[in-house]
Amino acid sequence: MAKKNRIVVKVPIEPSNLNQFSPGSLKLPLTATVWTDGRKKWKSSFLIWKNHGYTNDGNLIIGYLDLEQKVTTGNLVRISFFEKRIHSGGRENIVEGNLVADPSRMFAPVRWELSSRFVDHKDEVVADLNFHQKAEVESDRIIFYNDGKRLSLDNRDKIMHEFGLIRSLYEPGFSPSKLGSFLFLENGLISKSGHHLKMAPELNQTLEGRKLNCILQTGYGINPIEYYLDENNLLVAAISGFNAKIYNPDAASVYEEFSKKAL
Repeated sequence: MAKKNRIVVKVPIEPSNLNQFSPGSLKLPLTATVWTDGRKKWKSSFLIWKNHGYTNDGNLIIGYLDLEQKVTTGNLVRISFFEKRIHSGGRENIVEGNLVADPSRMFAPVRWELSSRFVDHKDEVVADLNFHQKAEVESDRIIFYNDGKRLSLDNRDKIMHEFGLIRSLYEPGFSPSKLGSFLFLENGLISKSGHHLKMAPELNQTLEGRKLNCILQTGYGINPIEYYLDENNLLVAAISGFNAKIYNPDAASVYEEFSKKAL
């Protein structure tokens, strides 16, 4: 069989060229849009995007993520999350829930709950793929209840839920050095040890006249994640390998319009 020719676009995966693959998808965040009620309420939305390896074919918006902090109880905050991704065959995976985090510990998780379901192209739920998780952190241990089954994970490192980590980046004066080594909970579902953050000035950029500083996350079980933040600590993009979360306040409607054309 003859090898399929691919048209190569020799550019790196970075904020300044993401719109080349998904035109109009990347928006620069505004403080007044992200923060409301005197910085007590916070919301950030991202398109989830992938490419097929420096080519101009098969580059897709595959989902979106909404994160929102509305409620503060005592010294804790509650962050709600809603993520939708399209999979092969037209099935969509919807993950939604909430995370209770401690701002005094860089938004480390206290407890969280989520549900996951798949819906087909007829918008009918695929019942045997439903999943529900509740979890709480007790000292250096995480207690999971996955579909009611209790599991325990011992850990000596700081524990960081992915969405709590993203929230911590927005804090004025955030410093990666304060975090140290941590256990990374990807979407709250998958635990990955030995993670670190560091400033990566060699990856800094300027986009539409705004300087973007890069914080790099490395550790077991992931491609390095590049977090690009503007001068106000607003997250513009989180890029890992051939996948990216890119800021867009209208992510849900952009995804829905794109998915109609893709199906």
